Amino acid sequence: MESANKRNVLSDFLSTLLLNIDQKGLIVYANSSFFRLTGYSEEEIIGKSIFPLLKQADAAHFKGRLAIASTAYGKVFRYHIGFQKKDQEELKVELTISNQLNHPDLKCIIVEARESAYQTISHEVGLSDENLFKLIWHNSQDAMRLVDENGIMLMVNQAFCKSVEKTEEELIGRELSIIYNSSMKEISDADARREQLEHFKVNMGERNVPVHLEKQLFLWNGKKVWFELSNAYLTHPDGRILLLSVFRDTTEKKLAERRVRESESLFRGIFNTSPLGIVTLDIKTKLITNANPAFVKMLGYSIEELTTMPLGEFTSSSSRNSEREGIEKMLRGELAVYENEKAYLRKDGTAFTAKLFLTFLRDHNDEPTLMLGIIDDITDAEEMKRRLTQLVSELRHNNTLKDRLLSIISHDLRSPFTGLLGFSDELYHNFSSLDPEEVHHYHGLMYRSLHSLYDTLENLLTWTRLQSGKLTANFTSFNLVKLIGKVVESFKATFDKKGIRLIIVAPDSLTMQADTAMMQSILTNLLSNAFKFSFKEGEIRISVTDRGGELVLAVRDFGMGMSKDTLNKITKDHKTVSRQGTENEPGTGLGLTILYEMVELHGGDMKIKSMEGEGTEVSITFPTTQH
Repeated sequence: MESANKRNVLSDFLSTLLLNIDQKGLIVYANSSFFRLTGYSEEEIIGKSIFPLLKQADAAHFKGRLAIASTAYGKVFRYHIGFQKKDQEELKVELTISNQLNHPDLKCIIVEARESAYQTISHEVGLSDENLFKLIWHNSQDAMRLVDENGIMLMVNQAFCKSVEKTEEELIGRELSIIYNSSMKEISDADARREQLEHFKVNMGERNVPVHLEKQLFLWNGKKVWFELSNAYLTHPDGRILLLSVFRDTTEKKLAERRVRESESLFRGIFNTSPLGIVTLDIKTKLITNANPAFVKMLGYSIEELTTMPLGEFTSSSSRNSEREGIEKMLRGELAVYENEKAYLRKDGTAFTAKLFLTFLRDHNDEPTLMLGIIDDITDAEEMKRRLTQLVSELRHNNTLKDRLLSIISHDLRSPFTGLLGFSDELYHNFSSLDPEEVHHYHGLMYRSLHSLYDTLENLLTWTRLQSGKLTANFTSFNLVKLIGKVVESFKATFDKKGIRLIIVAPDSLTMQADTAMMQSILTNLLSNAFKFSFKEGEIRISVTDRGGELVLAVRDFGMGMSKDTLNKITKDHKTVSRQGTENEPGTGLGLTILYEMVELHGGDMKIKSMEGEGTEVSITFPTTQH
């Protein structure tokens, strides 16, 4: 067999790059894989220096290694390097350099570079075709097999033995079909091998063996292996036609491709069916490159409209700044995932609250290629959270009301009943021994207790209606000064008992918009409190001021006043404080609470000034126009 023939055929079908270079780095031989992968022609390479084909840093490194190899006969050096292809792209490989300069027959360097695994084997050997063939045969990582026309294996290299897990002794002289099993359960392995061998013989006889193919082989040991297979015919010196086959194991590549397809299928399924909005964005322009149906529905734009818009188009400028900072942190490696909660605007102008998650999609070199955004509409969750917070607040408020109600019932309502029971008991058991004046006295006490009880119940009912929302304001226009006169008239007899002087400072007529019944209740409570805490022969002043846009109603007494602690409880903590008047008049503290509620219903504001021993002033500001 001619070794030159074998070398040329082997070189043409090996996927590795083969180069012969001399000690100065001049290329004297290159195989077809080198030309195919780098894009150069034979005229552009043979006789030229190898150094211009390398990156500047790699060329300096290679020159140094070459110099070391020139003085280290028989040693092998391996390292990574990058060839510059004709189109200026880089082809990364791994090199092995072996010094054979002092060999009696071998006087140059052969470079074998495995591009797909980035592994190159370089051996400095002579130009002898036989030596070159042997070197390639024994050192190549591609599996090689030589068979005759009958399918008998004549030669196998170590890589082939390793691939099929059989020794050279188990393979040489045997039919090529012994390494295979049947891929179909209904056909036995023996029948499958026999059929495969006959098929091979027919193809060999017709010179119909495929030159290149990729297929999955079912090996004798049960393994399933994918191979890229290259075939070439050789002619033996005795005239026999032989077939040289070069196998490259692509199982890992196929598994990787399948994993990629499965990942793509899984991502596509999630992308299309997820209820979350999912978008991909260009890292440089920040424009949306794709959006899933959920995101399209969420924003109300078409996919065509969305793919011309940046994600920040739907948010405020402050949110866009925050996103920009988050992306910069991700690019610097300080952040894996950026997340933010903010408001988004739909195409129809309505807003919704969503949580945004941003991260990078990366290539096999861990370089970011796209940005992935996931948007979770949490509007319903936020509304539920808000509603729950409101319900909790209402429950707490109702619980406080319950405690207040129980306190009033247990104290302010029970006390008058206790007095009434005592008076009625005295009258019942001692009526015959009491003179008319004493009976009249007890009747008077009972009368006042019943009126106090009635006022308490009236206030309690008003307060509960306000708390439950059943009491609403019905705004009408009326003369406030006239209403004040009506309420004051009803208090005339009461004021006379204490000798209270009443001073009114108001215009003759002043129209306002308010609920008449509530305003009467407000005036009644103000005058009742002023009377209760005024001393005998005291004075109460009522003033009304029109400030243009608002009315100010003020009631001032010069009675017992309040301490700072009591005033703070009423004005700041809005607590009910029960106090007796100057003549021991009973009170529940509900009056001021009712005042606050009714004033609030009118959009007004109430302020209280008081000093112990000097009296109290309550001023209420009402807007002149109600909406």
